Amino acid sequence: MTKAVAPQETTDLVIRSDVPSGLRYSEYRQHLRYDFAFSCAYCTTTESESLGVGFAIDHYEPQQARPDLIHDYKNLMYSCEKCNRYKSNRNPSVELRAKGYRFFRPDEDRYGDHFTRKNRLLEKKSNVGDYTIENCDLNRKGLQRIREVRERLAACQQAISTTFAGIAKLKLDELSPTLRGRALKYLRDMEEVGKQVPQQIDDFLREMARSNLLDVDPDAELRAKARKKKIAHLEGLVAGEWQQQAKRGR
Repeated sequence: MTKAVAPQETTDLVIRSDVPSGLRYSEYRQHLRYDFAFSCAYCTTTESESLGVGFAIDHYEPQQARPDLIHDYKNLMYSCEKCNRYKSNRNPSVELRAKGYRFFRPDEDRYGDHFTRKNRLLEKKSNVGDYTIENCDLNRKGLQRIREVRERLAACQQAISTTFAGIAKLKLDELSPTLRGRALKYLRDMEEVGKQVPQQIDDFLREMARSNLLDVDPDAELRAKARKKKIAHLEGLVAGEWQQQAKRGR
């Protein structure tokens, strides 16, 4: 499976996985969750940040306009329900598209080419950004709060990076022989850890973005069969009572 890049207000692209062909669009949901790093394609809200807001499969080109792309994986986006509802079946005309007005798509567009931040408000850098901000209401209050939290996390990450950078600048020849060996070992360990950090951060952010409530339930089908059997049994009991009452009424 191809590695996906989180679309969290970076200039990186979402990389789509190699998925089975011929599926109905609803069957691609779990693939979309992973490829879009459990985040909305438009507002970048993660599943864990959504605070009860569900997620949907969005058709970038609306189903009514492009029925031939309904089950095409490349036309499917992972979207929070609010952005999905705001976007709805809006389909910019050929004239608007010629002027650059269309919805942002993170698998083809770089976030930084179309959006910029001023405090906690998202501002346009292109007509694509303008069209997406206005049509998806990307400055709604909930998104501003999410950006505030992200700013705090970014400040913590910067503080940690500064600390590591300071340690790396240690001048070993100025240390005592006793400390020099230990410091050298620490630096070597840091270098080895540093090689693993990018992948670990990617894995950590992806896991933090994910909501277990939206995972596939492996026992759902078994429970559904059991419920169906139980309901049929209960309905049979009721039907039996009706039959007995009918006989008594004769």
